[in-house]
Amino acid sequence: MISHRITARIAYRVRMISAIVLISLEFTDLFFFLTAYSEPNQNTRQLRRLAVSPYSIQFLAYAVAIFIVMLDPRAFRRLLKKPIAAWLVATLGLYTWGMLVRTFNTPAGFSDYDFLRAFGLQVHFLGTLLSFLVIFDDAEIIWLAKQCVAVAVLGGVALNLYEVVNPGTFSSVTGRAAGLYVNSNESGIALVFGLLVSLPAIGRKWRELFILLTFMGVAATFSREAVLSLLVLLIGASWAQMLSARRLLLGVGLCVILFAVFGVAQMMRQNKVLASDTLSRLSFDSGDASVSDRLRVAERAIEVFEAHPLLGQGFGTASYWTDEQTHNLYLSFMADYGILGLLVIPAMAWSLRRKAWDSYTFAVVLLLWCLFDHNLFSDSFALISLAIQANERPNNPESSWESQRLSESWQVTG
Repeated sequence: MISHRITARIAYRVRMISAIVLISLEFTDLFFFLTAYSEPNQNTRQLRRLAVSPYSIQFLAYAVAIFIVMLDPRAFRRLLKKPIAAWLVATLGLYTWGMLVRTFNTPAGFSDYDFLRAFGLQVHFLGTLLSFLVIFDDAEIIWLAKQCVAVAVLGGVALNLYEVVNPGTFSSVTGRAAGLYVNSNESGIALVFGLLVSLPAIGRKWRELFILLTFMGVAATFSREAVLSLLVLLIGASWAQMLSARRLLLGVGLCVILFAVFGVAQMMRQNKVLASDTLSRLSFDSGDASVSDRLRVAERAIEVFEAHPLLGQGFGTASYWTDEQTHNLYLSFMADYGILGLLVIPAMAWSLRRKAWDSYTFAVVLLLWCLFDHNLFSDSFALISLAIQANERPNNPESSWESQRLSESWQVTG
């Protein structure tokens, strides 16, 4: 019979390899880019030829998680003790109830497959998060994941800055960088989540430089939600004394000088990066077409909620109407499940709480992002970030991270 020490070592190796693969292919959105997106221009035409499901890696994560639990049954018991496990069960129950309500109000023009696919995908995303929780359930793996996420962030920044020089290489909106995410808002918020997750793993003397590079990558997306979230992160990190204000201001000043010396603004105007739409975003102008469209669909979702405030209209309201999505996860859930839908995201944030600056900051960024976007559960970078946060040790200050990391690693591999 295989000893517990051997199975623990195998489980650790499986977790390590899985974490590296997931962050390399899923957090960066590389796999989804290669398998799911259409072909908007000649530059990326030859890259998008993989004839496999964009969700295949996530399904493989199911098998990996089951294998880990078989090797280490205590992983399942640890999972059940996490507050987010209760949140997952409650959310699945809410989804099921909403689908039951929806069956009495089936949307017209949808085949049975399309009708059930939206529900199946949302359940799949919950299952993916569950698998990630199992895979990242190790202090050493979390530390490794933070370092890998930092590399992924730098890669995302490089692609976004490249797209400033070569507009339209990846993004569906010329003038706004997006990298492999293709969507500029997702690219920006992915960099913010990555910065928040990985910052404790960055040496103190490099943190300000890392933040400045990330800021440049975020700024290239002209995403208002990402810029606001980055400001929240900076406030949280500064409050926790994770940064040196002097070095940060010095770096900002140096960037301004380089920006002026190399004529970056003129180059951006020539490449139509600084156009009327992007300039309005810099000033947070609320009168552009994007804001107007978001307000229109938000009003429609509010009307649905007001018509069904207690139970909602049923699962997938915004998915089944012939219009744009709400761009607001709170409104989507309220239209689907009534007043209970408003509690889903705050309950998730509460389930991730720890007495640490990054936990509080993560919660604020999460709550803020869901005001601007409805894609939380379909974005792999968000699911991986949630899994890392849920597996962080409670009451674990940064100063004791390294000693605890090495201690737990010795217990597993020693």
